[in-house]
Amino acid sequence: MNAVSNSCPFKVPGFWHIAAATCARLAGHETESTSLLTWRDDLIARAIGAIRSGQAEPAARLLAYHQDALANDPAYLNLAGVVSELQGHCEVARRFYGVSIAIDPRHAASQQNLRRIFELMRFGHTSEQVALGDEDALPLVPEDGRRSVSEIRAARRGDPAYSLNPC
Repeated sequence: MNAVSNSCPFKVPGFWHIAAATCARLAGHETESTSLLTWRDDLIARAIGAIRSGQAEPAARLLAYHQDALANDPAYLNLAGVVSELQGHCEVARRFYGVSIAIDPRHAASQQNLRRIFELMRFGHTSEQVALGDEDALPLVPEDGRRSVSEIRAARRGDPAYSLNPC
């Protein structure tokens, strides 16, 4: 595993967290409604903006500060996975994507990222782009703002070959 950062700023979800989220979903228990939290959408948008502009460390700090409040939010967990992947913690990223899917199996961004990281870890390459969850709004984002995780990592390290297999 390539480590861009020395430590992961998040509490890493384990087997029991994933199992509990899956059981709660299958039993029909509703998780805390984060859609009613007015600050949640702003937090997610700021984190996505930071990631797209290549500022993974501020995004990680922003997300890590709110981890306990948003531990069952699929969009939050997906972004935590993206940030973990940017920092070189690919196994941690895979776990975050898995928990996000366990909570909401229809969360398309998490499904795409889990598929992408599987392909990277298994085959060493992928044609999938990173999904932050705002892809419906991408026509509003300038083309240079649509950078992939690989492009961001390569720019940060100054090594074009690094983008070929970030995990």
